[in-house]
Amino acid sequence: MASYGRRMAPRALLLISALAVTAFACKPKGEEGTAGGSGTAGGSSSATGGGAATAGGGAAIAGGSSLPTFTVGGTVSGLTGTVVLHNNGGDALTVGADGPFTFATPIAQGGAYAVTVAAHPARQFCRIAGGTGTVSAAVTTVTITCRATLLFVGDDGAHGLELFTTDGTEEGTRLVKDVNTRANIGSEPERGVAAGANFYFPASTHAAGTELWRTDGTAAGTVLLKDLNPGRASSDPTNLTAAGSLLYFSARDAMGDGLWRTDGSPAGTLKLTSFNVSTLAVMGDAVYFQGRDVTNGNELWKSDGTLAGTGLLRNINDGLPSSAPGSFVVVGSVLYFSAIDSRGAELWKTDGTAVGTVLVKDILPGTPGSSASPLAALQGALYFSANDGVSGVELWKTDGTANGTVLVKDLVPGSASASPNRAFTFGVTPRLYFFVGTALWASDGTAAGTTEVIPAATRPSAPFLPMGGAFYFTCTSSAVLCRYDGVVSQLTQRPITQLTVSGSRLYFMSNDGVHNDEVWSSDGTALGTAMVRDVNPNNTGEAQQPQLLAPYAGGLVFAHLGGPEGYELWKTDGTLAGTQLVKDLYAGSNSSSPEFLGAVGGKLYLQATDGITGPELYDFDGTTLKQTADLERRTENGAISSSVALRLGALTLLSLDDVEHGHELWATDGTTAGTRMVVDLRSGPAGSYPYLLATLGAKAVIAADDGVNNRVLWVTDGTAAGTVMLRDSASNMGFRYWGSGVVMNDRLYYAGLSASGVDLWVTDGTSAGTARVADLDLEPFALTAVGSTLYFTTSQGFEDARSLWKSDGTTAGTSKFAPQVGARNFRAASNFTAFAGKTFFRNASMANGLELWVTDGTDTGTQLFLDVNPGTTGSDPGHLTVFNGKLWFWGLGSGGFRLFSTDGTIEGTTPLVGTPPMTSEATHMFTAGGRLYAVLGGTHEGTLWVTDGTQPLINVAGPLNCDDPVVIDGQIYLRGWREGLGYELWRSSGGTATRLTDVNPGEGDGFYSLLP
Repeated sequence: MASYGRRMAPRALLLISALAVTAFACKPKGEEGTAGGSGTAGGSSSATGGGAATAGGGAAIAGGSSLPTFTVGGTVSGLTGTVVLHNNGGDALTVGADGPFTFATPIAQGGAYAVTVAAHPARQFCRIAGGTGTVSAAVTTVTITCRATLLFVGDDGAHGLELFTTDGTEEGTRLVKDVNTRANIGSEPERGVAAGANFYFPASTHAAGTELWRTDGTAAGTVLLKDLNPGRASSDPTNLTAAGSLLYFSARDAMGDGLWRTDGSPAGTLKLTSFNVSTLAVMGDAVYFQGRDVTNGNELWKSDGTLAGTGLLRNINDGLPSSAPGSFVVVGSVLYFSAIDSRGAELWKTDGTAVGTVLVKDILPGTPGSSASPLAALQGALYFSANDGVSGVELWKTDGTANGTVLVKDLVPGSASASPNRAFTFGVTPRLYFFVGTALWASDGTAAGTTEVIPAATRPSAPFLPMGGAFYFTCTSSAVLCRYDGVVSQLTQRPITQLTVSGSRLYFMSNDGVHNDEVWSSDGTALGTAMVRDVNPNNTGEAQQPQLLAPYAGGLVFAHLGGPEGYELWKTDGTLAGTQLVKDLYAGSNSSSPEFLGAVGGKLYLQATDGITGPELYDFDGTTLKQTADLERRTENGAISSSVALRLGALTLLSLDDVEHGHELWATDGTTAGTRMVVDLRSGPAGSYPYLLATLGAKAVIAADDGVNNRVLWVTDGTAAGTVMLRDSASNMGFRYWGSGVVMNDRLYYAGLSASGVDLWVTDGTSAGTARVADLDLEPFALTAVGSTLYFTTSQGFEDARSLWKSDGTTAGTSKFAPQVGARNFRAASNFTAFAGKTFFRNASMANGLELWVTDGTDTGTQLFLDVNPGTTGSDPGHLTVFNGKLWFWGLGSGGFRLFSTDGTIEGTTPLVGTPPMTSEATHMFTAGGRLYAVLGGTHEGTLWVTDGTQPLINVAGPLNCDDPVVIDGQIYLRGWREGLGYELWRSSGGTATRLTDVNPGEGDGFYSLLP
């Protein structure tokens, strides 16, 4: 659902594909666009009673003669679609290709012409030169130039977060369409996918909730595809996958989750399955996935986009037992995958037909099979890992036949396993590279050509970036820069970060022990590796790590704290002379804080502030940095991005302690100057200790103790006058917050104290809209909203006896399920998380300890999912987080605490590869910027770690002891402690954290909590 009242700055190209779909059209000012001027319409009028001539017909003059007429035209260039032109407000002409054009209706001599764009091409903006004038001869000089546009998410202060488009000019920067037409409440478009001629993206409206929309970049071509879950309920489309001209996606209608497809029309939007899918493999114009029906278990399904063509491809494991197909890899016209039948887990393939879905080879006869797992394709062959029972888990390859399925090499001789993983290909004559432990191996497909190329002691680590005939990576325990071109060369002596390639040079950040973090460049040799410039020689200004923004024209654009200029945009070509400040955009020591958005049409786009208009859209052509458009056209921020944390308008609410007032309600706009106390609810240093619960509409609900009423509910609009207590006419019983607040369907559900005890209550942010949902006579714990269902547990009078409950928000719809019997004990049930069509949660039993459980809301559908840590100790799974199509959790495994993920199957539940067991569990886990973050406790002292889901966890915020992280404006805000400073508010973009404000100067703690 939309978050009301938020403003955002141009956001990081949420809807741009990685390939060709970077150009979107927009309408310029007015219905006709910009036309280079205007003139009188039609023909001219007679001066002496001859009447008004029609266009092209000539104008009557004294003496009976008529004026000659001439055609109007010109040329079009850069066109990729069709453009509709008007002359003098009519005479429509559709042009579909570059070249000359001529309007059909001529103009009388002396008459005016005014050429305008009536409809821009999809994903382009067309501008006109020489479009107006007076006819004296045939006009052939009107020039129409069309070029690609960039689609981004912005806020102009009137529409909320919506789609905008730009061609890099003020004129060409426009709102595409006000999707959510409520004033100042945007549709908050999310990341989309191109399929056929359309671009699809989820967006929210008040009437329809979050549904799938499509656009061609024009207002007329931006429409709601279909309200799949009618009314304000949301279908929440995810897993958008293009196959041919069709788009496949997961969504929810009134009957539940399922796989859908669309051709871009409402009639062509069909529900294909009654279950959700998390991984789609595309081969040709069809998709393949693991599906489940009532008689066959989890098996291989296929869809060609029709109901008749969607179904079980083959029941590989006969009957109800599942084959659990997974690890899909397409090689030409063959899809390889792992699956289980009576012969155990082996390698299978399909050509898309049932008869062509076959076992490739029974590598290890009998159960449990060879556990074959596809790695990568190379020159028409599939490489995979498998265990033949003799050599352990080793490298195999296949051409799709049993005879052509062979062991490449026993990498670790004997029955011990090499367990090859994380494979990639590289080279003019490509080879397969893969890891064995922490060593990198390469193979040409032969035993002799399969060798260790980088030993484990070198510790090679991603990213592996090709340049010339070599690839580059970090190595050793210090993460220095290394090169491999047949031999390993170390290019730096100090650690590097942010490695990238531009043209024929590498760029990265490094600290050589003499200079602080600076930009370095390399031509791939040790002698050709050097710091480009000591941009901040005296390390002046607030500490802030340089950020590599984007490769550009063989060089690099980066953001750096340049001393007196603040944190500004720089560029480099890898030389000292070619490294220079682009512009001191926010003059003086202030910082414009540039953030890269994207590149299209020969320009880089970024968000920055000049201190006058706030964060807005800028573009850089390699020479000039200029503001593309001031979206909001006033001195406050054009918009502030946030897709995780709830906000109150342009503010973030906090609980801070400045000693004088104690813990009270504060607000910040993200700047030190904009950080202020909202209201002093309890006078003096005792403080009201506000619990910041949720944003409902334009107000936030908090619980606070004003010294008279003990921890009751309040609502606030971010001002002192707008902060008022919720109460009934007699007392505050029931309006007293006890705990466990959660928002579902725009209402806050919580444990509230009334005369009958602690029960389930609900509020819409008004006194009249605050009521008891159910008289449970039991205290509700761990309230969690999963879609439109509220899950929670209740105490039955002593610690070890709790029950599971669910509620639709009504008294009649609140009931207990899965009663405690035998080993079922729900005293620890919590962290309910929707994934793969079910709800996962952590729970304890006498036999298994704390482990991962799953429920569908029924008695029989509530059970242990997997005993991750066998025995009564349990894995203690925590912080269940859906990320990149999987469910992630932190748990105790073999050797210590590890980060696990699951695709919803037991076979697909594994620890993160390459990350050794930790001594500490996580205290927080969250996503931001396409990465997964974890804050660790215990011996790791609140350090911040990150992974993209494929690479090992790395520490990104240094030794700062952090807590309570919240993602706002693309930044991570957290409660940070450092020696001599106490707990204060800090901010990080995934790298070095900076302190935002010192509320309680010195060692005193000033920061308490952020609105979650």
